Amino acid sequence: MQLWHCGRNGHTKLNGGLELWGPSPIGLKDPHPHLKENYPIPHEMTVDEIKTVIKEHRTGAENAKKAGFDGV
Repeated sequence: MQLWHCGRNGHTKLNGGLELWGPSPIGLKDPHPHLKENYPIPHEMTVDEIKTVIKEHRTGAENAKKAGFDGV
């Protein structure tokens, strides 16, 4: 199983309208290949938000292993 944080590669039209979080407030330059429109500017994550995402990934990996995945 692969766990992934989209960061600035995501799009609000593909994630239910949730705000994007990324390493900086700089969006991707090229239009989204499927939507044919520009990427939104992501929210620049704080250190605490980065720690939260790391914790969420850890929990997700633990849950995946409990569910029987061989590796995460």
